[in-house]
Amino acid sequence: MKNGLLGNDEEWAQAVADNEQRRAQQAEDAAALQNDLDHLDAMALQYLKPELLAERETTRISPQRRRDYSAFRAYARDHGWPHDAPQTLFAFLARDLSHPARVRRLHNSIQAVIRSTGLDDITNDPVIRALMRRLARNKTTPHQKKEEENNDGSF
Repeated sequence: MKNGLLGNDEEWAQAVADNEQRRAQQAEDAAALQNDLDHLDAMALQYLKPELLAERETTRISPQRRRDYSAFRAYARDHGWPHDAPQTLFAFLARDLSHPARVRRLHNSIQAVIRSTGLDDITNDPVIRALMRRLARNKTTPHQKKEEENNDGSF
């Protein structure tokens, strides 16, 4: 029986057995939870079928927002990047930084689709929020742009 950094052989075997038992219990708990959720879904469908059908017919996402989200997904796919990573969203939005209004529209579209589907909201990532804050801070009105163009720095 050796005593090493991780204990002796007997302790190691016990730790492995405990870990396997814990994983089996987690899988059993997850299956029981899914069963409960399936029963709740069936109950909701039974009592709310007309309302659920009406809800499905309601357009929650505009065609423009669908196109914007599809463009984002295509961009992620073309680059082999995960669509649920904020870094992918940052790269997608950063392509159009010279067109802040377009970036804001793309961001808002992607955010709306993500929130309507219940996916993890990558638009809430600090990098994405910082990008949108920067765009908002640098937002200028057409009048301000004319003044900046006319101001060549001379007196």
